Amino acid sequence: MDDVQKKIVTALKGNKECLTDHSRLKSVLADVIPGDRIHTNLIMNAYDDQIFKRFFEPDITLAMLQFIPSLVSGYGISEENALWSVVTWCYVFSRIDVAEALLNFKSGPTIIENKGKAGSQNVINPDNECGEVELMMYKAGLDFPVGTLRILIDYEESPGHDDPYITCYIGKNPNDLRGAIYLRRQSYIEIKKGEYIEFQKSLSYYTPISIRYEKVGD
Repeated sequence: MDDVQKKIVTALKGNKECLTDHSRLKSVLADVIPGDRIHTNLIMNAYDDQIFKRFFEPDITLAMLQFIPSLVSGYGISEENALWSVVTWCYVFSRIDVAEALLNFKSGPTIIENKGKAGSQNVINPDNECGEVELMMYKAGLDFPVGTLRILIDYEESPGHDDPYITCYIGKNPNDLRGAIYLRRQSYIEIKKGEYIEFQKSLSYYTPISIRYEKVGD
């Protein structure tokens, strides 16, 4: 933690009632970092966007990774400042593990661990020419490859439904992915660095056994 974070974390942990009171929170910040409008606004932005709800998600780290871009687009701040705000709140809620994970993801290697189906772990290096993905969200260049990809899907046999598919969404805002792409047994997609991609099961009788990608272009 930097010096400003230490002041904020100490103050908020000692005044927990302000965590549910907008005016009280702003007043506490004015006392501990007087005149510091930048850091005050960063903390208040995350508060106003209900960051506390992300601490109740099954995967808090993933929820925070998705929350950071929404702060960037919603308030026109830099990714570094959004990260600082989110990490500070993680310290306030004593989730040091999440704070450290976020800092490592943003400054460390390009291989990160995602949690997909219960009991499974899927680690993707975006530089790999091929690999397997799960029904979840990825970010191109971080934990998913960039470029033109061939998607190959194996399905469980379902009598009467011989043209199965899953749904894929690609976009820049992880909280507002639009334009469904239907992926059948073999499909092609193109994704740019920084874009998000989410794979979703479409119908109950279309159950994918495996979803693989192969890079076919730069």
